[in-house]
Amino acid sequence: MTAGNGGGEKIRIILADDHQLVLEGLRSLIEAEPDMEVLAAVKDGGVCLDAVHRHRPDVVVLDLEMGPMGGLQCLESLRTAHPGVRVLVLTAYSDGESMRAALEGGASGFALKTEPPQQTVASIR
Repeated sequence: MTAGNGGGEKIRIILADDHQLVLEGLRSLIEAEPDMEVLAAVKDGGVCLDAVHRHRPDVVVLDLEMGPMGGLQCLESLRTAHPGVRVLVLTAYSDGESMRAALEGGASGFALKTEPPQQTVASIR
């Protein structure tokens, strides 16, 4: 996935996951990449929407299972309010129902937390 910003600009990313360990791991992984920048790391879909409105990222890496506003509800709101933002759903659930719901909800891509870290980085790009 490419962010569509040419030249030397970094891919601007917001991370949304309700597990602090996942957020910190993703932030460390992404910040080690010279062409990527983490703008915010949030633990709730509502906070994610606020962060997207404030920072205008290229990509949101979104977990499906968050509370109080879950990932699918957040995805639906993102598609309405910020249709140009790409959304990579990052989840532990590899079942067809979760994938279908995310893609039907307008996700740009789908990645599994069980994949190697560099696969996630490639999916963000």
